[in-house]
Amino acid sequence: MLLNRITFLGLFLTIAPSAHALEAIKVPTLEPSPQQAQAAELTSEFLQRFHYKPVALDDALSIKIMDRFIQSLDPDRIIFLQSDIDSFKTGSKQIDDAIKKQDLSIPFAIFNIYGERIANRIAYSKELLNENFDFSVDENYPIDRDKGPWPKSEAERDDLWRKRVKNDW
Repeated sequence: MLLNRITFLGLFLTIAPSAHALEAIKVPTLEPSPQQAQAAELTSEFLQRFHYKPVALDDALSIKIMDRFIQSLDPDRIIFLQSDIDSFKTGSKQIDDAIKKQDLSIPFAIFNIYGERIANRIAYSKELLNENFDFSVDENYPIDRDKGPWPKSEAERDDLWRKRVKNDW
């Protein structure tokens, strides 16, 4: 997962040579390579056969994998909407079967949506930084949002993001 974040950051820095180019960000759609699919399938074999405590790659583990993947992408729960999470969760029990078939389309689809959301959040942050924040308004931004709900609407996410940028500023 960390490798995915680093890869995304590297791709982002490659296509965005300056802060002034942020408006033109077109996030590339990533697709799994055959080697990545094969590595996922081999990893599942090792977990099931050779781990000191064999782990069954089943629906229960699939749900845990999905939860941890989403958590690794959006630990503060301010990038995805609840509707995104609901959509992702429909494929939770399919991950085990997909890995066995060397099909990584589910996590790559989620990561591509993540890339779009990040590009959107960067553009929105830039817009916010061009405005003047009103620091006389008494409002709070909960820094530790890992247990909080995902925003239900874009307006709710924008408000959370505005408070975050204001807090950072």
